Amino acid sequence: MPLTRRSLLKLAGLAPSAKLIGIQLAHAEDRQFQHALTLFSDVKYGPDFKHFDYVNPLAPKIGRVRFGIIGSFDNLNPYTYKGETAGAASNDTLTSSSLDEPATKYGLVAESMWHPQDRSLVVYRLRPEARFHDGVAMTPDDVIWSLEALRAAHPFYNAYYKNIARAEQTGEREVTFTFSEAGNRELPSITGDLPVLPKHWWTGTDAKGKPRNIQETSLEVPLASGSYKAVEVKPGVSFKLKRVPDYWGRDLPVNVGTDNFDEIEYVYFRDANVAFEAFKGDQYDWQLEIKLQGVGHAV
Repeated sequence: MPLTRRSLLKLAGLAPSAKLIGIQLAHAEDRQFQHALTLFSDVKYGPDFKHFDYVNPLAPKIGRVRFGIIGSFDNLNPYTYKGETAGAASNDTLTSSSLDEPATKYGLVAESMWHPQDRSLVVYRLRPEARFHDGVAMTPDDVIWSLEALRAAHPFYNAYYKNIARAEQTGEREVTFTFSEAGNRELPSITGDLPVLPKHWWTGTDAKGKPRNIQETSLEVPLASGSYKAVEVKPGVSFKLKRVPDYWGRDLPVNVGTDNFDEIEYVYFRDANVAFEAFKGDQYDWQLEIKLQGVGHAV
């Protein structure tokens, strides 16, 4: 008689139904999902925290700020190494860092996460309310596609995520990343830095019917999911962002009190002297000065 799963269970003295289910449920209950990841023994903010201590949760959402940039840009796709890229679009990551504690990540797109003691894998559960700017929900399929597409598009991502051996959907809103090695304390946290890209947009076509390619430069503003959206782009000259009033994550504890400007504009200059004169002429509001060997340099 061939040894089927039922016969093996009988040989082991186990009932093939209830007891097996009980084992599976116990295994699932051993996974204690958390709201944060850290390299240390504890995190500063508990699961019910309202906002980070360093923000003003009552800060008004108003005004604009203009930044002066020395340089130019010919690309709006931030996920390829080709071209000079402008940050006209951003996609939310699985987790978000706090600025007042080291090496700690709190859930952003992910509502909770878990890894075993040996850190051989990490599991993320996505928030059901997470959306791209077109209203389409983020899914495990988007997460898995993002990992594969980013590793193919840019050497940085290929190196940064080289120890992720496999990504797979393991629940309705759950993604499991299995690592090529165990015992690396940083791998779960590194995985949380993954931006979640809209697969449906990147695998679609542009206004001219041309298929999009994440590995190539483009002056089409990519579909994003963050708190700001590009509303005006002048290639090589400037781009303007506006705060998304119905941004899906605006009330999350990691976002409360942040992103308070209604409008952000980046103005580009090819010459530092011209940029400084523009600054004095009120063409932008903020300029970073770095002093090196007694000489000031605008950035």
